[in-house]
Amino acid sequence: MKTRTAAYALMLILCAIAHSSVAAQDKPSLMDVLQHVDLARIEVQADLSRLMSDIQSAEWVPASVVVRAGSFRYTFEGRIRLRGRFRRMNCDFPPLKLKIPKSQLAAAGLEPEFNDFKIVTHCLDDRYAGNALVLREYLVYRFYNALTPNSYRTQLARMTWVDQGAGGKKIRRFGFLIEDTDELAARLHGVEEEKFGLAGSRLSPNDTRLLMLFQELIGNDDWDLQMARNVKFIYVPEQNWYVPVPYDFDFAEFVAAPYARPGAKPTHLSRHQSLQNGLYQSHVARYLLANKQVLAEIISSNRFLPESEKETLLLRLMAAYKRLEQKVLTPEAPEQKKSAAVVE
Repeated sequence: MKTRTAAYALMLILCAIAHSSVAAQDKPSLMDVLQHVDLARIEVQADLSRLMSDIQSAEWVPASVVVRAGSFRYTFEGRIRLRGRFRRMNCDFPPLKLKIPKSQLAAAGLEPEFNDFKIVTHCLDDRYAGNALVLREYLVYRFYNALTPNSYRTQLARMTWVDQGAGGKKIRRFGFLIEDTDELAARLHGVEEEKFGLAGSRLSPNDTRLLMLFQELIGNDDWDLQMARNVKFIYVPEQNWYVPVPYDFDFAEFVAAPYARPGAKPTHLSRHQSLQNGLYQSHVARYLLANKQVLAEIISSNRFLPESEKETLLLRLMAAYKRLEQKVLTPEAPEQKKSAAVVE
C-alpha cells in the first residue's frame, strides 16, 4: 500500500511539472504574477452603492482596479458584477466577478486570454468575522492546492473597496481572487465542459476519489457531481476523461460560516458506487492521511491568522483527520465484505 501511495504522490508531482510547462506561456498571466507574493494589494473603485442596490441584478458596473504585487503595479479599467446564489442573497457584501479587458492585460505585458476572475469578499460587515471567514475558506483552497495541481489557484489580497456612489467611502478587508477557469483548463491540458449526470467511468478515478475524501475531511456537503454543483469538469483529451475540480467551500464545517446550512444529500452517491467501493482502503485515502502535517503547516505558517484562530483551526483539522483515520485504518469486517458481495 505504501508503494501505491508513493506512486500516486509521484504521479501528482509529474502532473505539476507538466502543468507548469503548459502554463509557461510567452507571457505570464495575472495570476502567475500574483502567485509570487503571499498578499497582493488590490483597490477597486466603482459605484458599489448602485451595484448593491439590486442583489438580483446581472448588470456589469465599470471599475478601476489597481493591482499591486511586489514590483508589479498596474491600473486596469475593467468591470464588476454580483455573482453567486446563496451568498449574493445572504451577505452584507456579496462576492463579485471581475473582468479585465484583454487589451489592457496585453498592454501590461500579461497573457490576455485569462481575464475573468471571481472575487471572494468578506461577506459580513463585522471586520473580525468577515476577515476570519475569508481566511478560513482561503486555507481550504490552499489545502487542495497542496494535495493536487488539479485545483483552482487563489490569491489572497488586502482589498480596498472605494464606493464612488457614497462619496468615496472606503472599506478595507481581506479577500481573494480565484483563477480563471480557462487558465485552470489550460494547465490541465484540457477544456472546461458543462456536464450533468456523467457516468463514473468518464471521471478521472484518482481525482474523483480525492475530491470525495477531501470534502468529507473538511465537512462539506454542498457539492454534487451529478448536478455539477460547486464542481467544474475539465475534459482532458489525452486521457479521455473528465477531471472534477471543486470550489466554493464556505459551507464546510472547517470554515464554519455563520450562515451555513447543511447541503442537500449529493445525488451522485448511488450513481458512482464503483468509485466509492473501497474508497477508504484506496491509495488515495492513504495519500490524504500522509499529508496531514502538510495541511497543518499551511495553517501554522499563515501570518495573517491570530494565534488563537490557528489553534482552533488546527484542533478542527486534527479532529477531522481522526474521524477519517478511523475509517481508513480500520479493516473492513469480513461480514461487511460478504454483504457487499451479495448486493453486487
